[in-house]
Amino acid sequence: YICRFDCLRDVADLIHAIEPLRDALELLPEDGEVAEKAKVLNSLALRLQDKFDNLGNSEDIDEAISCLQRALELFDSDNISSSNSDRLPDYLNNMGNALRTRFDRLGDMSDLNDSIHMASKAAELRSTDANLLNNLSLSLFNRFQRLGDSNDIETAIARLRHAIELTADGDTSKPHFMHTLGQMLLTCREHSNDLADLNE
Repeated sequence: YICRFDCLRDVADLIHAIEPLRDALELLPEDGEVAEKAKVLNSLALRLQDKFDNLGNSEDIDEAISCLQRALELFDSDNISSSNSDRLPDYLNNMGNALRTRFDRLGDMSDLNDSIHMASKAAELRSTDANLLNNLSLSLFNRFQRLGDSNDIETAIARLRHAIELTADGDTSKPHFMHTLGQMLLTCREHSNDLADLNE
């Protein structure tokens, strides 16, 4: 169902894919492999966010965030091996994205602040991952648009520039990053009247 949804974007496939993930989570023993439990929680969260994006039910994004919180709490356990801890930046990044998604819908600044916190931790742990830097940049830009703090837009632009530097010319993400950077620079220009930003 997951692969078919990814190809065809049929929400019925997505709904069918969610229940087996819930069942798998229930079947995992309480004292079982915590890394496997974190993986299932993360997968369930991603599908619930897909469902929210398609249907707009706030209960889905709330449950997605709850699942990711449970996954992150498992990383406090001594049972997580060093190899499995490599997944932590991904889970932090997914949490940051889910919180930003809920902020976009409900406008709660605590969600946006928490999103920035999670995205910052993810980028710190994997500083050469362009996608993590991009997501941090987007959350900072959202906060700048809401509060107008110049530190947020400056940091957002710096992180996105670094993401572009890390991305190969043939990577399909690079044009998207550059387009977003252009939007940020234009917004910065509108607020600061800095011609250098407009020329760039």
